[in-house]
Amino acid sequence: MTDFIRTYPLQPIDTTWLDCKGDSIGIQPVNKAFASSSLMMSTQPSGKIEAVPEAWGDHPLNSALVFFSVIICLLALRNWFYISRNIFDCLTRWKGNEDLEENMQLVRTRNLIAIVLIIPFTLVAGRYGLYSPHYLESIGAGWNTLAVMGVFLSYLLLRTYLGWQFHPSKKGTDTYIEANRSARTFFIHAAVFVSAAAGIMSIFGANDLIIRKVLIYIIGAAYALFLIRKHQFLLSGCNPFTTFLYLCTLEILPTGILIATDLLL
Repeated sequence: MTDFIRTYPLQPIDTTWLDCKGDSIGIQPVNKAFASSSLMMSTQPSGKIEAVPEAWGDHPLNSALVFFSVIICLLALRNWFYISRNIFDCLTRWKGNEDLEENMQLVRTRNLIAIVLIIPFTLVAGRYGLYSPHYLESIGAGWNTLAVMGVFLSYLLLRTYLGWQFHPSKKGTDTYIEANRSARTFFIHAAVFVSAAAGIMSIFGANDLIIRKVLIYIIGAAYALFLIRKHQFLLSGCNPFTTFLYLCTLEILPTGILIATDLLL
């Protein structure tokens, strides 16, 4: 019986998965690599595959700040109920701001609540990108909140410096000081409404982009109402031209700088 060897035609081997530049092999994510019960390899070099960005809530610093924020807000809850009626009275009439400023106990409580709400407000601003210039993108989700907090404190320092520089000598001094301090009252309104709106919309699964737009509208409405009430407050002790100059210098200028850095940088 004659021995023989059976031969088979050679089939071309698929080497497209090895088609890459450099010495590295591109690898796809697991959920895509095993699609259709087969291993799918990316033709893009692994060095060029972008890493999945870290979620804001995954960073331990943000989690710690959220926990600390909840604790201090709960501790200040009694003070909030004590002053809430006077705070909301400032929304409906400018005289409410004057009545609050003339009560030292209410002023101290209002200032305490304003300080406490700085952290929750900056947390929400960092989470939803209410202040998000391009230079903050390289910082990362972990340090973004601290950067926003630093920018906000710098904005407050600028307002304080301008208020000190343009302080009137004699006439209208009390009205000027009390009108400037009323910004703390409206900051409380903005911080409370922004935090509440963000929490409610996130519970119902709203998109981050929608939440961001709504929060910007809330801040804009609170700031516009603050300008109206402060204008009315200043008019009670200053002439219209001086009132206009104060608003432009003490409010519109620093806020315009803040917005410009967000849009241009």
